[in-house]
Amino acid sequence: MKVRKILTLSFLLLALVAIVNHQLAQNSKQALSTSLITAAQAQATATATPTATPTATPTPTPTTTPVIGESCTPGFYKNHTTFINGGSCVAGVTKDTLVSTIFGVGSGIDPCVSGKSLLGVLQAPASACGSDTTAQKQLNLMRQAISAWLNATTSSPSACSAATGIVNATNQAIAAGDATMAALQSFLETNVNNDKIGRCVD
Repeated sequence: MKVRKILTLSFLLLALVAIVNHQLAQNSKQALSTSLITAAQAQATATATPTATPTATPTPTPTTTPVIGESCTPGFYKNHTTFINGGSCVAGVTKDTLVSTIFGVGSGIDPCVSGKSLLGVLQAPASACGSDTTAQKQLNLMRQAISAWLNATTSSPSACSAATGIVNATNQAIAAGDATMAALQSFLETNVNNDKIGRCVD
């Protein structure tokens, strides 16, 4: 008896779903045909009115996003501190600006790293935040991230969107952990902060 009730209820449920689906389809068709009939009737009874002459509108010229034009290494910025600035991207950045001012928002960056100045990170020995710690790995990544960010902001023209992308990628890598930080560090060192592949103007 239980099996029979379950089958009957299942059949009724399926029938109910089919009916609701059918009703929804009918309502959609009715709404569609009503709006089409109204539009057709409106066109048939329209009176002649003057038509405005179209005017030419200027087509916007596509602009290219500036790319990072510098390939300076962390060592360059450590020794040429006048280039540690935000360019036209971020006003007020100097060699004394704290890392936490630019990087680390919500990423879980270690205070040993976020509390250093930009120049402090570039000058710090690899073991400044411990040996074989997450903070040390963050410090090593931050050295490359700061250099890449500076390469973007000091490019001519400044590559502000690339600088923002570097900050976002760095914060995400720190939040993701050691493997992602190592991958980003390697990428920046090889493809951005490499004066053998691009220029570094002194």
